Amino acid sequence: MRPNGSIRFIKAYGIVIRDEQGNPTTIIGIHLDISDRKQAEAQLRQKNLELEELVKLREEALTLREDMSNMIIHDLRNPLLAMLLSAEIIKKYSDRPSTKAILIKKAEQILTSGKRLQNMIDSLLLMAKLESGKILFNPVPTDLYELGTAILNDFELFANTQKIELTGDLPNPKSSIVIDEIILHRVIENLLSNALKFSPSNSQVRLRIEYLPENHLRIQVIDQGPGVSPERTQDIFKKFEIGTVKANVSQIGLGLAFCKMAVEAQGGTLAIAPNQPQGSIFTVEI
Repeated sequence: MRPNGSIRFIKAYGIVIRDEQGNPTTIIGIHLDISDRKQAEAQLRQKNLELEELVKLREEALTLREDMSNMIIHDLRNPLLAMLLSAEIIKKYSDRPSTKAILIKKAEQILTSGKRLQNMIDSLLLMAKLESGKILFNPVPTDLYELGTAILNDFELFANTQKIELTGDLPNPKSSIVIDEIILHRVIENLLSNALKFSPSNSQVRLRIEYLPENHLRIQVIDQGPGVSPERTQDIFKKFEIGTVKANVSQIGLGLAFCKMAVEAQGGTLAIAPNQPQGSIFTVEI
């Protein structure tokens, strides 16, 4: 051991000199300080472990990328197929006056599916910009009453189809806050979409928006869905994570991840809390 307390590694070599009768007469030995070699070996072992971990992470990333590609393709194909099928029906029956109601319904389905596709693609593009830090915010005076009303109207048909009561608790009109209206619109839209997709029929989803002092705001989306277990409250905000697997529901898992990144990029917070007796409360403060 060195005076400073560090360990020194010594390797000893020795031979015994014997006389004609085989009796030992002399011992010749040498001691080598191999501390540097031992240190190099330890560093090499550590590097090997790090390389093995990198290989493991790379394999996991490749598997994740393949899984995500399959999920994205699946989720993009569904609305596209619905659009193509509806377009074929419109083409086939367009010359029949008696089918006007059917054609209008199919046209609405095309619009709905088109909006779903646009939302998925926009989310992917915005996520890429947020991750690279290349997104530029455009704060403008925004009337939260008008914004909330427009979003609720957009989701009214879907909520009625799912037999979900969609309500709003909005601030008084004619007030405003300076914020990026387009990004805020998408954040609220994603939170509402997530709540509606995973809420059961005959339940309620509420959008609550309020002004806070000093040009701040609070948004809450309250649902009566399956809720999120405590151990999953952080995972659901990661890319490609979903809280609950549900048939016929998009599994890409970008909505909440986008919301968290977009909110935090503007200095805000996004949190989740349980809604009693059932469901979740997502709260945004910016």
